[in-house]
Amino acid sequence: MTRMKQLLSLILALVIIGSVLTACGEPKSTPDEAEPEQAIIATAVTFAKSGKYTTTVTSDKVDLSGITAKDVEISYVDTSDIALEEAQQSTATSDEEDFVLPTVKVKVTGVEANANGGYDISFTDENAPLNPTNYYDINFTKLEETASAEVVYPEITLTPDVENVISNAKEAKVTLAIDGSTFEDGISESDIYLDNAFSDMEIESVSSSDKNLTVQLKGSPVRNEAGAYQWGSVNVKPSGIKDGYADVTSKVDIQLASAYIDVTTLKSENGKINADLKAYGVVDINTLTKDNIKIDGATVEAAEKADENTVKLTIAADGVKSVNDFADLFGEKAMKLGDYETTVSVLQASFYPVFDYVEEDGDNLKLTLKLYANNGTFDKNIKAEAVTFADDFEGAKAESIKVDSDTLATLILSVPANGQTTETMAMNGTVTLAAGALANAWGDMTSKEASYTRDYSGES
Repeated sequence: MTRMKQLLSLILALVIIGSVLTACGEPKSTPDEAEPEQAIIATAVTFAKSGKYTTTVTSDKVDLSGITAKDVEISYVDTSDIALEEAQQSTATSDEEDFVLPTVKVKVTGVEANANGGYDISFTDENAPLNPTNYYDINFTKLEETASAEVVYPEITLTPDVENVISNAKEAKVTLAIDGSTFEDGISESDIYLDNAFSDMEIESVSSSDKNLTVQLKGSPVRNEAGAYQWGSVNVKPSGIKDGYADVTSKVDIQLASAYIDVTTLKSENGKINADLKAYGVVDINTLTKDNIKIDGATVEAAEKADENTVKLTIAADGVKSVNDFADLFGEKAMKLGDYETTVSVLQASFYPVFDYVEEDGDNLKLTLKLYANNGTFDKNIKAEAVTFADDFEGAKAESIKVDSDTLATLILSVPANGQTTETMAMNGTVTLAAGALANAWGDMTSKEASYTRDYSGES
């Protein structure tokens, strides 16, 4: 990655220098003055760690007959970290404006005519695994012609067999399936490193087959500088992959240790509530039964394990005829899973207004608010009539409301200024959305109003 950044910086510098030279009076190229196509065409080669390549050259403009290995020179521009640093230092300490990168010659091992009228040129680049290049320049000394052989790099990916690792895990096992290549037979811990949320974990053991690599990790994921769990990565160096040319990264999400009712699965059937209980790392899911899952005021009539993280629940309670009823009556009630205590955390959709813009409109102030939906989405057909106001917004009128996305809407309202201006305004206003203006996460429209009161001023 460092080399790539440096190379991009180099290319950018060259582009800028070229632009300066053109601006200083160098003639710009016209189509007639464009560099002609190469008279000799060379086929691409596929990257190999061995550095042993064969390219086929042909030409309908130049007579290639009789060429030998002595007539061919092959080289490439060295863009290694060391070469880039030396070029930068040289430019910084001299009057030269251009980077000067060295060229590296490789060994031509054979030139043979083929049955199709072309020539197969074989060569070996001993530094190929350490300093991959995108092109090899082929110089035909006697013919005073050149050709370029592109290096094709296969796309190599790693796919982990696990979707996530629990945040409070003490160990983890990740098996990586490789595509686009295979693992080296002798791959070991020295060919692998961990990053991001896995950076504090250790590699305890490694085992591999042709296409699969199993890495046993010891330790726990760590949060990033912002205090959040970023994905963890297991990275394999080129030394661990046959014909590997760059580090290959796999990403594994970090699942926060928790237990909760998945609100998207809530359904009301025959006067009962069905829902999926999700548990990650806080309780042994195999020990959970209808008898040790407790919700204050409700009864768990059935608890059936669906997978390693899911228990399907059937819940009964007085006064519950819909999922909305369940949310209102039990949405923040205590819930116990064996010895683990949490809350039900099932709430109807709400919103939060953000003050975006204000302008004077005669005796009124016209405000633009951005409304963000929580625990649900906006009704796509919401009308201005669904919005009412109170407190310092008394007498306000919703001029328009537009749904920008599932969770974002733009509200424009006009409120009596009562002597206030855009600079002096200070209002503590309430915005209320009618029942049905939002859709809950489980699919039902909200069955009650949603309100939010906050200060609206130049400072806010």
